[in-house]
Amino acid sequence: MIAATGKHPSGDGAFGLAPGVKILPIRVPDMLEGANTPSMVQGIRYAADSGAKVINISMGLSSKPEEDAERAAAVKYALSKGKLIFASVGNYGDSTNELAYPAGTPGVVGVGAVDSSGEPTKESQHGPQVDVAAPGIDIVTACKGKTGLCKTHGTSDSSALASASAALLWSAHPDWTNNQVLRVLLNTAGKPVDGSARNDYIGYGRQGPRRRRVQAGGEGRGEEER
Repeated sequence: MIAATGKHPSGDGAFGLAPGVKILPIRVPDMLEGANTPSMVQGIRYAADSGAKVINISMGLSSKPEEDAERAAAVKYALSKGKLIFASVGNYGDSTNELAYPAGTPGVVGVGAVDSSGEPTKESQHGPQVDVAAPGIDIVTACKGKTGLCKTHGTSDSSALASASAALLWSAHPDWTNNQVLRVLLNTAGKPVDGSARNDYIGYGRQGPRRRRVQAGGEGRGEEER
C-alpha cells in the first residue's frame, strides 16, 4: 500500500501511494509471537536511530503500566530525532472505548478509517486518540489469491496510507521538520462535516494527497514560507 512500484512481468503491477520511498521493515511481536521477538519499544528506538523519517505502526496493544512509560519514552526519543509516527487506532468500533497503544501514546498520530464517502467505518475506534483519518475499507492490495490482488480493510490500512501521504509531502519538501509536515497534513485535511475543528471519529480530518495538492496555494504554501 505504501511502496509498491507497479513493476511486474505482465506490466500490470500494483502501485503504492508513495512508490518511490524506501522501506525499513522492523519485526515486532504480535499476540501470536514469543518474547524473543524485539519489543515495540525496541523497534521504535531502532527506527529512530535509522535514516527513516516516517514510522508506521499498523498494530495496537493494550495498556500495561509497566510498558506505557517505556513506550512513551521511545516515542519522545523518536520525535527528538525528527521522526513522524503514525499508528492505527484499532478495529473494535463501538464495542470498546479501550485505547490501543501506541496510537494512544502522546506524540503519535492516531489514524482512524473512513469509507469512500469520507464517513468513519463501523470498525474504526474513536476517541481523543484519533488525530486524522484515511481510507480503510475496500483497499486493494497484493495477496496470495489467484489474481494476486485482494480487498482488505481496517485502521492498519488507513495508518499505512496516512504514512505514505506524509512521505509524499516530505519528498516534495525534504528540508521541512516533522512538525512542519504534520502541520500541513492537519491544515489540508478534509475537515469534519459537523463544522468542528476535530472530532473523535476522524480527528482533524481525512488525509488525501490530491486534496493537499489543490490546497497547496493556501495553508501548504504558508507553511513553506514560515
